[in-house]
Amino acid sequence: MVEDLGLHRSIASGSLDELENVFMAIAVMKELTSKTRDYLVYFGQHMSTRIFSAYLNKLEEGARQEWESFAVDTCGRGGSDLTMTTIGRDSGSREIQVWKDVNGVLTCDPSVCANAIPLPYLTFDEAAELGLFGGQSMQLAMEGGIPVIVKNLCNPQAPGTMITKTRDMSKSVLTSIVSRSNITVLNIESTRILDHSVFLATSFSTFGDLGISIDCVAISEAKISLIVVPSKPSSRELIQLELNNVVEELQKFAVVHRLQGKSVISLIGGTQTSATYL
Repeated sequence: MVEDLGLHRSIASGSLDELENVFMAIAVMKELTSKTRDYLVYFGQHMSTRIFSAYLNKLEEGARQEWESFAVDTCGRGGSDLTMTTIGRDSGSREIQVWKDVNGVLTCDPSVCANAIPLPYLTFDEAAELGLFGGQSMQLAMEGGIPVIVKNLCNPQAPGTMITKTRDMSKSVLTSIVSRSNITVLNIESTRILDHSVFLATSFSTFGDLGISIDCVAISEAKISLIVVPSKPSSRELIQLELNNVVEELQKFAVVHRLQGKSVISLIGGTQTSATYL
């Protein structure tokens, strides 16, 4: 890329040498901390910024684009989406484009169902149900009234999927099917130590205190059944320590049964007709 842009190789070569040293240190120490992971991610952004800055300097006579290095942290999964929608909203963009490796949002997972087809339109509510972007990213786009278009980087000619606030739902029965595997389900049954309202409040506050999210809650008089969501969005499963901690706290006032290795199938058909099956 550097050579294609007519820039000097030294723009990236120094960073690549430093990156190689970091990899060698990891190999020797046999340890990879979260801070080191952030530092590794930084190299891609660092080199991209330097290349972009140098190319702008080449194009703009008399104008100098400067760059600086700072301590690095990462936003985790969805960080780029949040950045994208923030810039799009604040700059009053006509649309926000998200480039993926598929021809838009598909009716189901193509690795599971080979005849999955792209959806031409979605609402922000449907996109949120599908978990396409972080909730904050979706909210920013909605606030700005800016359509989000999902396009295919490998097939730019494909129309993609346009996500807007509303769409014609008169002929829409089922929008998409989503499946998740390796799901943990907790059945929490009151020991009658606490009354019903206190039991519910204490149960949910336990998850909040431990930073664990929950999904698909079913509540009866003295029992709660729910799906436990990992504290880190990049992880599909709860790590065992998280699960043990929450069960230990819940067992102080309830009987807890855990069901692991389950799967969830969600049928998305507009927020008022969506359903989830375990």
